[in-house]
Amino acid sequence: MIQLERTGSSWTRNDVTKRNTRIGAEHQVHVLAAFLVLTTGCTGQIASAAGSGPGQTAAGPGPGMSGISSTPDGRAPETADGAATAGKMPLRRLSRDEYNRTVRDLLGDTTNPGNALPQDALGASGFTSPGIVGALEASTYQDMAEQVAARALSSRGLAALLGCEPNAAMEDACISQFVTSFGRRAYRRKLAQEEVDRYVGVYHAARTTLNKDAPAAVGMLVRAFLQSAFFLYHWELGLRPPSLEAGVVKLDPDSVAARLSYFLWGTMPDAALFAAVDRGALSTAADVKREAARLLADPQAREGVGAFYVQSFGLQNVENLQKDTKRYPEFTAALARDMQEETKTFVSEVILAGDGKLRTLLTAPFSFVNANLAALYGLAPPAGSGFVRVELDPTQRSGLLTQASLLSVHALPYETSPVRRGKMVREHLLCASVPPPPPDVNTNLTAVDDRAPMREQFAAHSVNPTCAGCHSAMDPIGFGFENYDGIGRFRSVEAEKPVDAAGSINGLAGGDKPFADFHQMVSLLAESEDVRRCVSSQWLRFAYGRAEGSGDESSTKAAYEAFAGSDFNVRELMLALAESRSFLYRTMPEGEVLQ
Repeated sequence: MIQLERTGSSWTRNDVTKRNTRIGAEHQVHVLAAFLVLTTGCTGQIASAAGSGPGQTAAGPGPGMSGISSTPDGRAPETADGAATAGKMPLRRLSRDEYNRTVRDLLGDTTNPGNALPQDALGASGFTSPGIVGALEASTYQDMAEQVAARALSSRGLAALLGCEPNAAMEDACISQFVTSFGRRAYRRKLAQEEVDRYVGVYHAARTTLNKDAPAAVGMLVRAFLQSAFFLYHWELGLRPPSLEAGVVKLDPDSVAARLSYFLWGTMPDAALFAAVDRGALSTAADVKREAARLLADPQAREGVGAFYVQSFGLQNVENLQKDTKRYPEFTAALARDMQEETKTFVSEVILAGDGKLRTLLTAPFSFVNANLAALYGLAPPAGSGFVRVELDPTQRSGLLTQASLLSVHALPYETSPVRRGKMVREHLLCASVPPPPPDVNTNLTAVDDRAPMREQFAAHSVNPTCAGCHSAMDPIGFGFENYDGIGRFRSVEAEKPVDAAGSINGLAGGDKPFADFHQMVSLLAESEDVRRCVSSQWLRFAYGRAEGSGDESSTKAAYEAFAGSDFNVRELMLALAESRSFLYRTMPEGEVLQ
């Protein structure tokens, strides 16, 4: 396994070989370790070197990367409208969910092995942004690779996995064909011939030096691929010489295909996308938009859309929520999973099958529930065990923000939380940063009768000058959700008093906006220019895998114009991002050289 370490603005490789004693004799350990080092690795500082092998990029990404160097300061020159600029392309490894989906589509493994990894960290973008593979993860990746390879051989059999019979007469040809086809899919790019030869060499070394039979040797091949940085990381480096345009690098079609599939599907490209690359049909922005439209029309797009909203509103760990069992005895992990599934189904149906409008997402009087959720919402249970569309009482529910998943996650274990729910809107729909409380401030509620409505208990925030500055941005919004208890159940009475859900959205571009209840609040948000621009920015961050920055100005502008021009259709926004400058190009960091 290869660990990447950052020094300044560049990445260097640190070979981390773990637990090779499973192989047996000492000389076998050294042979296998040598082969794994040759077949894995990645770096963010790119230069070529003769004889670079499969995945070996400490000295270079492989053949074909020559003759290009950056401008003296490593930055793209600006044009009058910024159209020739592009943002950075970060080095990120596959997230847990992406790993799971990729091995599913690559090898048919549906066991979600990536769940053995630590929970993915959130980056500056607010979305999942796993960093580099460190020493602690290296052993886990090795274990996962061994288990996935073993399951693939067991479930499919050697001939089915290879696509041919590795008999004595055809062994070399069969293994070479497998390395070529499997490597293309695993690396999301074609392999150079010397890479193919190196992997075939790994197979033969296993057969001869380690005295392995054919299935065991193929298992070692699969394990080597699954531990390669070209498999584990998003930054695919193709074999074609890079094209430098006005100081920025145009991504090759293989890289664009991979970036597109992980953006829209959360997994590797399908056969049709690989075929588009092969026939030269993914070279222009129009080509990319056409393929993006095809991907969005496929059911797999539900995973990409669902992932955006799960990450955007912090719903990843909803089933692990702890709720007071006396106050909310009906709250279980199963109900929590149903809550998340409702949100994923709802947003996917609106964006991919419905009108796609932001307004519909925020104000729709319908949702998708099963019998479990129907009981929570006070509805008659639908027939069957799946999720079906139901019309909701518009005086009780209105769109995404009134769904139980968001309301449960952004609440306390024993009660609601105007602060958390207001913070959710402020950060995720208005893109405003809310600083944490000062370390010396007591965040516990003052001694107020806990039988009083939460609004009364939080009144101290508005009179305490230490608290008022931040809480004035959150609490008045959060009060609009007080018709929902700590697990999202509707209520009109709290503490024997009618719920007061009036509040205001402060600091908007058009001025503060008061509202009488949740219905008015979500309507204001649906028509807010601030919300529309924030949603556009959030999707850009999700698509690019990072926060917007220098060089993204023209892409940001073009994406928002497409969004606004479609009456704020999220589907059209996704298509616009797929053909945007910063999606198809990347800037060259200072010191990077492509030779």
